[in-house]
Amino acid sequence: MELFIGDRAAVFNRLKHSLELLAAPSDFQLRVAPGFGYRADELYLGFEQWRMKVLSNFESELASEQLSCLRSLHQIFLQMRHECWTDRAVADSTEWKIVRYLSIKALQAFGWVN
Repeated sequence: MELFIGDRAAVFNRLKHSLELLAAPSDFQLRVAPGFGYRADELYLGFEQWRMKVLSNFESELASEQLSCLRSLHQIFLQMRHECWTDRAVADSTEWKIVRYLSIKALQAFGWVN
């Protein structure tokens, strides 16, 4: 489905929001992630939905650094073992620390860091 120009801003804003959440400290992530399922999964799905929407509609507009950041984040999620998808892992695991670091890099690549 092709998106209109007005939708572009909304989609990028949602991607930005998902990256900001992934870059946030773990206590904040766990506090704001929906509690009706697995919080780690919800954090990932929030990012993945908007990553896919941006790539399927606006990939040609992205700089190579932006694409690289999105790919790196996607890859770390794909490589996570089962035990990485718990609240404790979000708070303490190396994988989630890497997610926070890569999310900050992505925000910088998009020019979204204040």
